[in-house]
Amino acid sequence: MIKLSLFKFNSYHYFLITLLFLFTACKKQEIKGPQGDPGTNGSGGNSYIASSTVFSIDSTAWLINADNTIWEATSSQSIISQAVVDKGAVKVYMQLNNAWWELPYSIADQVTQFSFKLGQLNFITHDVEGAKPKRPSTKNYRVVVLTEGI
Repeated sequence: MIKLSLFKFNSYHYFLITLLFLFTACKKQEIKGPQGDPGTNGSGGNSYIASSTVFSIDSTAWLINADNTIWEATSSQSIISQAVVDKGAVKVYMQLNNAWWELPYSIADQVTQFSFKLGQLNFITHDVEGAKPKRPSTKNYRVVVLTEGI
């Protein structure tokens, strides 16, 4: 008698087949909870560009910090009002080779980023590995102020 067997089953294989059937046969039953009360409509919801301006930061305006690891610069911006600080947003772009790049911007290990407060933008450039980065060159920046729409 000739016995043809392509695959020998052992208890491990039966266990795997049983698990396969269990997991494919299970279906999660969705149970919906009670419908809640409708909420009130919120205000705003959209933002719009309230103001935008282009300015330049000269290379000499960048100052190195006491640790000799971070270059810092500031720019007075009257378009950053208290309303913008409280409920708005500020985006800053840096011009490189006729293209605008949004901050934060990084190239190799050097990162340029910004923060803002009433009437002012603060910039820093640093090396992510803690080395002294190259002094930033003179560049154009664009600040865009977004406020809540109606």
